Amino acid sequence: MDITAIKAGISYGADIPGSEKAPDALEQKGLFSTIASLGHKIEIVSVNQAELPEEQRYKDSQRVKWAGEILDVTNRVYEAVADAYENGRVPFIIGGDQSAALGSLKATCNRYSDVAVVWIGAHANLNSYQTSPSANYHGMVLATMIGQSDSRFEDKLQRFLNPRNLILVGTRSVDEDEQKILLDQKVNEIPCRKVIGCGATGRGTSAVESIMSIIRRRKAKRIHLSIDVGVMDPAFAPAVNVPAEGGVSPEDLYGLVRCLASTGMLCCVDLLEYNPLRDEDGLTAASIESVMYGLWG
Repeated sequence: MDITAIKAGISYGADIPGSEKAPDALEQKGLFSTIASLGHKIEIVSVNQAELPEEQRYKDSQRVKWAGEILDVTNRVYEAVADAYENGRVPFIIGGDQSAALGSLKATCNRYSDVAVVWIGAHANLNSYQTSPSANYHGMVLATMIGQSDSRFEDKLQRFLNPRNLILVGTRSVDEDEQKILLDQKVNEIPCRKVIGCGATGRGTSAVESIMSIIRRRKAKRIHLSIDVGVMDPAFAPAVNVPAEGGVSPEDLYGLVRCLASTGMLCCVDLLEYNPLRDEDGLTAASIESVMYGLWG
């Protein structure tokens, strides 16, 4: 497989230093060599945020921190993903916080109408700028994609994501306003308790069966897979921006992504929210590497 690895060095969406360093840290730990060893050809593109003074946090918006720089970075991610598609390559976005997925999702939705988005993570990321308790954009990405948030972030977006083509997997930390959107927009949700115990094969489990049933029902032909490393329990992956107790094991996540990869439907993959500044013992990076074998093996 020909893969374009897009190193999206951004942390402004979380407003927590560290995840902007994740792409370089994972490259140094051998992520790309691991993928190449599995028989894939990789080209690498880097997209990095500018270093801005703290006083610019609310320069472009009083409700979304670092709004201007986030839009700039995600537009450059968008261009890199769109270019990969044009050249018949599979985009693999390595973040960086989840704001990076805004760029990749826009490119995917603009190009394909028959795509299901499988969003694996602890959080729903469905807050709007009006409901977000933190004003951190990484929690608003999906709200933008289904037309429920600040319109300035819709730049370059030609086609919204149909909420019924969105599948949240592994959620366990959902705000009240997000829950309302889930119900009102009929977003699919497979909570974390259904993923725990999935195991290394993943086959025959209710989580995998539920995902594939939704994909068949929606007549989707492609899968955009977005992985928040924080879907794993802090016992296995403590080095994330917003950890949440009660997550899955690396083995469970391996089995889940292995099943999705085996369908041959993956058109784009995001790997987000790793924070190497919190990974003193390298445990989280090791968990990520084990999952990569399921994804690209």
